[in-house]
Amino acid sequence: METLHHNPYLGPRAFTREHRLYGRDRELRDLTSLLVSERIVLLYSPSGAGKSSLVQAALIPALEARRFRVLPIVRVGLALPASMPPDANRYLAAAALSIGGDEAIERSLAELIVPPEQTDPDDTVLIFDQFEELLTVDPLHRAAKEQFCRTVGDLLRANRFLWALFIIREDYLAPLMEYAHFFPSRFRNTFRLDLLGPEAALAAIRRPALDAGVEFELATARSLVDDLRRARVQLVSDQVETMLGATVEPVQLQVVCYRLWQRLFPDGAPAGAAITSAALRMIGSVDEALADYYAERVAAAAAASGVRERVIRDWFDQQLITAGNIRNQVLRGEGVTAGLPNAALPPLINAYLIRAEQRRNFTWYELAHDRLIEPVRQNNAAWRERLAPFQRQAALWSATDRPASLLLQDADLAAAQAWVAAHPEQVEQIDEEFLKACRERQAEIDADRRRERLIRRLGVVSAVLAVVMLIAATAAFLAYQEADRLSRLARARELAAEAAVNLAVDPQLSLLLARQAVLVHRERNEPVDLAAESILYRALAVSRARATVDLGASVTALAVSADDRWWAAATISEAGAVEVVLVERADGRMQRLAGASDLVAALAFSPDSSKLVAVTWDGMVLGWATANPGQATRWLHPAVAGGNTPVQQDATLGVRLLDVVFGPDGNSVYTAGYDGWLRRWDAVSGRQVVIGGEEGVPLVSLTIDPAGVRIAAATQTGELFVWRLRLTPTMSAARGAMLSCRRRRIRR
Repeated sequence: METLHHNPYLGPRAFTREHRLYGRDRELRDLTSLLVSERIVLLYSPSGAGKSSLVQAALIPALEARRFRVLPIVRVGLALPASMPPDANRYLAAAALSIGGDEAIERSLAELIVPPEQTDPDDTVLIFDQFEELLTVDPLHRAAKEQFCRTVGDLLRANRFLWALFIIREDYLAPLMEYAHFFPSRFRNTFRLDLLGPEAALAAIRRPALDAGVEFELATARSLVDDLRRARVQLVSDQVETMLGATVEPVQLQVVCYRLWQRLFPDGAPAGAAITSAALRMIGSVDEALADYYAERVAAAAAASGVRERVIRDWFDQQLITAGNIRNQVLRGEGVTAGLPNAALPPLINAYLIRAEQRRNFTWYELAHDRLIEPVRQNNAAWRERLAPFQRQAALWSATDRPASLLLQDADLAAAQAWVAAHPEQVEQIDEEFLKACRERQAEIDADRRRERLIRRLGVVSAVLAVVMLIAATAAFLAYQEADRLSRLARARELAAEAAVNLAVDPQLSLLLARQAVLVHRERNEPVDLAAESILYRALAVSRARATVDLGASVTALAVSADDRWWAAATISEAGAVEVVLVERADGRMQRLAGASDLVAALAFSPDSSKLVAVTWDGMVLGWATANPGQATRWLHPAVAGGNTPVQQDATLGVRLLDVVFGPDGNSVYTAGYDGWLRRWDAVSGRQVVIGGEEGVPLVSLTIDPAGVRIAAATQTGELFVWRLRLTPTMSAARGAMLSCRRRRIRR
């Protein structure tokens, strides 16, 4: 059977004139026409869009077909020989080196472009690739940059037969405009090359396979395109969703297709073969292909730079990707960038795993594309499974604020030290720090053990001396045991506290810490501390959770109904937006209640759970019916309303309210606030009366007994008011309902 032994996809390499470029027909036509007609063009695009591939594989052959003489591509950032004079312009020298080689480094650009012996000059095209190097190489040497731009601009003005194409990354476009006035066109003629659109990506996937005699099914190719253009997007609500983007990165497309072809046809593609959805599933996903490419490039970067592979992988995980799986940027440092030696950066940039961005003479690095986040995380996790157990423990210790509970002891520590002695070349700095902390902890434990043995010996000697001494020794030993018990209790509570801190961040770690807190007691057959047992149950519940409610803002008040059917929360966002949320616990259904215009200080449910009431800092009392909470009932603080007179809704608000409770009848609401007065409100009409208090002594907290006979209020000055109430048939008689009031100072 006839086979084709070549892979039609290039992987991460740039296309050259020996390759055929698909999916860029329109861009090639438009760019060629613009350059021929306008003579000076600035080509810009995002990183990885394939500018160099378009120019080398398509534009240069198209220009030569039109009888243009295309000079070798110029790079102004080339490394120069050590023999170059120190006062020479490094950009002009690099351009001469690009065009004429080492022997032409001291010649002028004019001589290289139009040789003196040439009498009839040709139409010549000068191409400057990666022209952002003018800005990034020696960024503060402005005089040399201006001299270079002036020289090239004068050449273009003096030679009408000279065409020029400048190629630059999009993020350097604005800084380049500082030098635009040196060029004849002032870079008015620009061409933007975008990433591949869906249809262009389809052509780049299917047509190379067709040229190799393999049918790449349309539906399969479309599925691959959709997978490649998936991206994680952070919404206004701070939620992160995966959505289909408008473009595909050419490098990622080539990497994935190259590896798919390798897996499907390792020995060549048979004639008439086809790539179907079933074949695509057999050889793995896009994530696997990108993860394999990431692993290969990281290993190559480690070999080229001498930086350990684990250091590079940790840098990707801990610096370039946030805990929420979003790209992060890091600032280039002097010799080391966020913990990674700078020698490892160029191989990673050349592999299109990271990209650099220049801002105000500083360089920032970030992951090349959101599509790499999941493959990087998955590949790093799989790679770490091959680490020694103590190295994984060290990584966990480092990622959780280095708790003492994770340190190795006794046999485990001895095994880790033996492994390090046998594999010194695999030990990283974090491993050494972890082992040092383990040894220090072991020294403390050994000292405690020696102390314990000494105390026991003294007890035996004391028992031999006399009964009195025996009693004293026994008491000392019991004191030691109590101290030991208290130490274990403190240890268990420390672990429980660490578990509580990690409960929302890392439920699995929280579960492990809580379990260890319980084991501290069970190892000695002691009763388990309630705090440790409680956090263990909470961690178990969280670790098994299948859904959560994210309110997306800070909670200022919380209430739960008496029948446990409803719970309510008040929140305030960083922007100051106030919201009240009502949740039905049975099905998690959440409703956002309207009405609050300022921070909600307190919430309360009626005894029969049919009503919810809230008080706000701007003096508003709000009420909702839980069965139909769509419309809020509003009452205003009497400081604005004026005495006992009901007020209209939506008037100007007044004094800050701090707490609210329902009376046992479910129709009386009591509020306390900064003005110092306790008031009762009718939950139906909104009418209110003053119960008591003292002006200028803020009431900050309320409570009422279930029978509604007494109500107590605490003041900001440390006093407690207790009123005995008499129920009255109407709110109008409420002012006479206060039979007595006791006032006492709260002890501190």
